[in-house]
Amino acid sequence: MAVALNDRVSRLEGFLKASVGDNLVLLDMDQGVYVGLDAIGARIWDRIETPAVVSDICEELARDYAAEADVIQADVLKFLNQLFDQKMIAAA
Repeated sequence: MAVALNDRVSRLEGFLKASVGDNLVLLDMDQGVYVGLDAIGARIWDRIETPAVVSDICEELARDYAAEADVIQADVLKFLNQLFDQKMIAAA
């Protein structure tokens, strides 16, 4: 399964997090894996604390960063699919 624009995504529990400037480091104690997120990745992670529709996230980012919608969508989908593959988020 791949995360799509109309999917509702939410983060899974069990990750320790630490802020490093504008960045965020997540540690999965069960898998022994850590992931570093830049400022935008950290913003998305915070946004999906409660379930959110991917297209809504993309619209917010496009508006806030005055970026092309198709570029934002491609980047957000790539990022969320990486998190999904690493079993860090749920999508429905």
